Amino acid sequence: MDTDVVVIGAGALGLSTALHCALAGRSVVVAERGTAGSQASGRAAGLFKSVQADELRTRLARRSIARAASFGDWAGVPLEVARSGGFLIARTAQHREYLARELAQSRGWGADVREADPALVAGRVSFYRAAGEEFALWCPEDIYIAEPTALIEAYLAACRLLGVVVAEHEPVTGIPVTGGRVTGVHTTDRAISAPVVVDAAGGWVRQVAELAGAPVPLAPVRHQLLITGPGRGIDPADPIVRVVDAAVYLRPSRGGLMFGGFETDPLPFDPRQQPPSAGCSR
Repeated sequence: MDTDVVVIGAGALGLSTALHCALAGRSVVVAERGTAGSQASGRAAGLFKSVQADELRTRLARRSIARAASFGDWAGVPLEVARSGGFLIARTAQHREYLARELAQSRGWGADVREADPALVAGRVSFYRAAGEEFALWCPEDIYIAEPTALIEAYLAACRLLGVVVAEHEPVTGIPVTGGRVTGVHTTDRAISAPVVVDAAGGWVRQVAELAGAPVPLAPVRHQLLITGPGRGIDPADPIVRVVDAAVYLRPSRGGLMFGGFETDPLPFDPRQQPPSAGCSR
């Protein structure tokens, strides 16, 4: 089988890569060891954040927001997006200074970010009770996708409209290299010739790269999020809330709240040691 591009991994990044290559007129095959979106992409928070740590990531994030919000226009498949906006909240003097710096630099990079007083936070968010001393930023560009699997389904539909072959349950077993360049991939089912191979294997990126003799200094780590049961006081139109000093985020989800946090010393994750049940199906 010959193609212009092979993408390894049918998560959000892999399917996005495949779709954009197909839009550019390339033939594409996506090889996926499980099912599309069955790993981290199917368990994501679905958040898009305009404020980033540097100019490049800020511009990329804002472009991602614009592309997600207009998905149906350019991809030809509908995608429901919650244009909720988001708050960044600091409850300590140290983190107040941090957000003040982010406000100045993000504005300089073109992001729409504004200082928000506690009354605005209290008036816009039903599930957060401000103490009155917080420093907050309002980020009206921020959006989220309520069910992250909806993005995978939209990517799949758009890819298939353009003739992308998505080969599920077809792990890549080898990446032949000739003269320092990849020449395609071997899967459990076939050999595919291609001048371009994209490693979008998520937690498996390092192991996939090793098939081509390429070292990738990457170590996946665990991240936790939970979704509560429905709550009568939660407004589904509420914005995203990120409490930076606690390193947590919250948003409405399924009638309740999604809550996620980032640890200072997260546990590493070796995908080779996970049982088959560690995956989640669409």
